[in-house]
Amino acid sequence: MPEDQGQPPSAIASVPIEQLWIELPLPQLLDTSVLFKELHGLAKGHRPRLLSAARSGTAILYVPTNVAAEIPAKFDRIASAARVPIELVEAAWWDHYSPYVRVVDAAPALADERRQSLSDEDGDDLPFADAVALMGPILAFSEDIHLTSRGLASKGWRDVPELTHTLLGIDATLRITPELTALAIGEAAKLARRYPHLAAGILLLSAYIFGPFGPERVRLSADRAKAIGLHLLRGLIYILQTRNEASGKIAARLVPGSGNGAQRSVVFALARRREPVALEALAAELRHSVEPDQLPLILSSCPAVVETTEGWQLGRQITYRPDR
Repeated sequence: MPEDQGQPPSAIASVPIEQLWIELPLPQLLDTSVLFKELHGLAKGHRPRLLSAARSGTAILYVPTNVAAEIPAKFDRIASAARVPIELVEAAWWDHYSPYVRVVDAAPALADERRQSLSDEDGDDLPFADAVALMGPILAFSEDIHLTSRGLASKGWRDVPELTHTLLGIDATLRITPELTALAIGEAAKLARRYPHLAAGILLLSAYIFGPFGPERVRLSADRAKAIGLHLLRGLIYILQTRNEASGKIAARLVPGSGNGAQRSVVFALARRREPVALEALAAELRHSVEPDQLPLILSSCPAVVETTEGWQLGRQITYRPDR
């Protein structure tokens, strides 16, 4: 459950094991209330948080069909709130924000009790509920009480870019350090084979300096070796703890879906891809959860999945601008 919400009115499909270790980029479903504030800041010349994350590659932004239609209708209100000409808001959306957004045309999730409750109170938000049901667990952000009170969205979106930045730095450290170590060892081995006498001399000199007969200040005694090992271990533990804390804060805001089975696995995989993927590559990725002969039918039967010239992706691009 998202950390700022109560229990939803029904039992929803649990978070899959893949979410226990949060990976980038993070797919995020945005409501009009969040985009209103993002565009407000962009029109005033500020750097919107979620758009900056999408531009850096740490986020993939999605909107349901109702939000894609509502945003242009609110240009005048955003301009009035930001005290800027409406042309600046139009440019902020069409030229800067919409290229990083995909529209999810989700089928009605009639079996989801959260949606059933929402339909009696605010039918305009049903496409958002349908997208959550299809894509969940998903970071679904809104400040609409009709969505947050039903466990269909979380309000905690402002610090997510900072949390993803933390993950990005730590993941780079965890990935690069072993690679650099392996590279250094490999180059040292090549050098030793090429210049064996030089390598033997360096080895003997190192043994003398750091061995039991070397200067006391650099001598690698058992206690000093143990201390170095403990420092390295504490550093690794700190890195892993920092990553787990950031992952946990993000995972606490995941909004559960209500889908299951093979379609859920396909949507889960596609939602985390910035670029379209070929059918063969997707089948290889999902070989443990989806039968290859079922995959074409799942892709073609889900209205939220789009086939492009490069392959399959979740959501369609926003390409329409009235004045063009």
